[in-house]
Amino acid sequence: MKKTRLLEIIREEISYALKEDLLNEIPIYSVIDQEGFRKTLDDFKEKEISKSKALNLLLTKLDDEGVVDTGQISKDLGVDTATFNNAEIRKFLARPEDERFETKTGEELIDFTPYLEKSRKERTKKVKTDEPKVTKEKTISSEPKVTKEKTTSSEPKTTPKPETSVFDSSGDSLSDLKDEIIKITTDMKDLAKKFSKAEGKEKENLRNQLKDLTKMKKELEIELEELEKQL
Repeated sequence: MKKTRLLEIIREEISYALKEDLLNEIPIYSVIDQEGFRKTLDDFKEKEISKSKALNLLLTKLDDEGVVDTGQISKDLGVDTATFNNAEIRKFLARPEDERFETKTGEELIDFTPYLEKSRKERTKKVKTDEPKVTKEKTISSEPKVTKEKTTSSEPKTTPKPETSVFDSSGDSLSDLKDEIIKITTDMKDLAKKFSKAEGKEKENLRNQLKDLTKMKKELEIELEELEKQL
């Protein structure tokens, strides 16, 4: 591989890593052109562009209310915020100006970005709180104490199952995959810095490591894409 091509690949990976930092955002989308948005939405529904439940849910809420807080909707459904902030969602709602996507037939993919305004709030860590313990009040009786034999029930205790969401089965998997992709991308950036200064065998070793990480990252991206299609 020529040196210029390798440097080009490294730049692409670094650019990709910067875009993946967008996962730390919790976008709030607002419709700024209702007429344009609804016309595009009708076209989107007619052509059945995407089967993503998450995307369709956001579009429905934008059509009904004109604004959607992805952080709040994630909280309401009990899913990770990445469910509503990933590459598939941003491709339709927050597409960068320099990127173009095409359908299988070669047509440009429908884009809602021109009709929306995006604001954001930072991701906050969830704090797990324990439910307060309930203690029974003891009553004092003037009657003499009578010792009773304790009896135990043979019936097993049952715990009601929590309600589940359509996204629960894949939320954690999506989050884990995205975290792993970000970690690999960060490692590639570090290797790229070392590669630019290395020489001889060390340079060749770093080149092989970059190839391995690139292959691993592509495999994870394919797996992530398949999971996102199921939502």
